[in-house]
Amino acid sequence: MSTVHREVSKAFLVRNDIEPPGIHDLQRLKNICAELDSDFERIAEGLDILNAYAVSFRYPGESATVDESKKAFQVATRIREFLKGKLGG
Repeated sequence: MSTVHREVSKAFLVRNDIEPPGIHDLQRLKNICAELDSDFERIAEGLDILNAYAVSFRYPGESATVDESKKAFQVATRIREFLKGKLGG
């Protein structure tokens, strides 16, 4: 899910005539987007959660509990809806 959030954030930047940086850090992307639209600050806490999953659970050896997975899914869904709204979708 973090890939979707990253790409939609970059699409927001492109829509605003800004070349998106080649980074994967969701918080850094949020900071850039927030310079254009302060509403992006509302998703900061959720992005902290998703960033952790994007890195920690990408490789073998780490796994999330069922409760952690459910929370991450809820956060991802909320952020997805926020981003869709910013792109008019």
